[in-house]
Amino acid sequence: MPRQPIKLEKSFSRLNSVDFKDVLAEELTDLASELPLDQLTHEGGWPDDSSFQCSVRSIKEKSKKVYIEIECFFDVSAPTGCSDISVDSSGGGTLVIIMDRSTKTAALEYGDDD
Repeated sequence: MPRQPIKLEKSFSRLNSVDFKDVLAEELTDLASELPLDQLTHEGGWPDDSSFQCSVRSIKEKSKKVYIEIECFFDVSAPTGCSDISVDSSGGGTLVIIMDRSTKTAALEYGDDD
């Protein structure tokens, strides 16, 4: 699967705290334009990162790494036969964030192994 580095400084500082999920969701929303949302639009069109919302589906720890499964939701605009008209629909999918405690780095994992 492709990986993309991402800076999650606020989330790292709140790891294992009660408000971690909220802090992570807020930080991802702020970084929506940097997320690979186009990889989650399977029927064409372009994602509207200003409509981005997310929720944490699961958190798993293994050794010094934390694996966080994120469910993403956003609007998608798709072109039509008319150049000045587009069709809006909903898009979304799952991203996995891997936070490495030992290096204080994080990466997004998305897509297929193809």
